[in-house]
Amino acid sequence: MLQLDSGVLGCEAPVHCPDFLRRGTQDLFAALNPHTGKVWAECRNRHTGDDVADFLAWLIKEQPKRRRIHVVLDNLSAHGTEAVEKVVAKHRGRVSLHNTSTHASWLNMVELYFAEVSRNVLRRSNFESIPDLQEKLLAYVAWTNENARPYRWTYTGQPLTK
Repeated sequence: MLQLDSGVLGCEAPVHCPDFLRRGTQDLFAALNPHTGKVWAECRNRHTGDDVADFLAWLIKEQPKRRRIHVVLDNLSAHGTEAVEKVVAKHRGRVSLHNTSTHASWLNMVELYFAEVSRNVLRRSNFESIPDLQEKLLAYVAWTNENARPYRWTYTGQPLTK
């Protein structure tokens, strides 16, 4: 869930700003093709099972007809609803859902993209309204798609610390 800033300079979180004004929130739904770096994204007001199912149905329509689609999801309850299962069942054999282990969402490559969005769009930014936030998020998605390149996974499976 993405939070709008109050527009008060120097304020990064409501805890630090007594005059923080929340203007609303947005969910950024995104799918990443790690082979090309292309991202498909939509902004939504909520993150319910119906929202996930609608995004998934839209994503499937955006893909070439014969392409198999593998979707990696974390274990959020909205990802396992009946509405999502119906979309997958309609495209059985073409669409497969894969869930990351609990506390391992960092294994999902789209999380790397969300980190980029956080660093390059959200952090230290001010948004006048929800439409302003949506416009900036989707402009960033368009820019990254124009400059897309494959994601290279370099983690070897070895412990990161000794």
